[in-house]
Amino acid sequence: MKGAIRVAFEDVFPQGAFLSGGVQPARDFKRSSREVEVQEVVRDESGEPVLVDGEQQRVWQVDVIDGDEGVSGEASRVRVKVVSVRQPVPPPAIPGTRFRPVVLEGLAVRAWVNTDRCKVDPK
Repeated sequence: MKGAIRVAFEDVFPQGAFLSGGVQPARDFKRSSREVEVQEVVRDESGEPVLVDGEQQRVWQVDVIDGDEGVSGEASRVRVKVVSVRQPVPPPAIPGTRFRPVVLEGLAVRAWVNTDRCKVDPK
């Protein structure tokens, strides 16, 4: 599968979703080193940063928990990347909890293979 597939929030999270933790800069693995971490930005086909009103569109990440109690384990938590010029401010937590209800607009899914866990057996 190449590229992203747009989906409706209600189709992915019919029981809602909750932000767990804060908003963090997404690491640009191609441009970061052990010593220097570079935040990911939206880039065009040639690799140049895409500007909106002269500013780079930065990529942030949040951990989201599925509100469906039938979903458990690793499947209940997903890391979501958010594109914004400035760091997004999450909604307030539900009183007495650390969870913040969220609705993700413009949601798209992209296939990703965790090569640290999925290894081909060389023969």
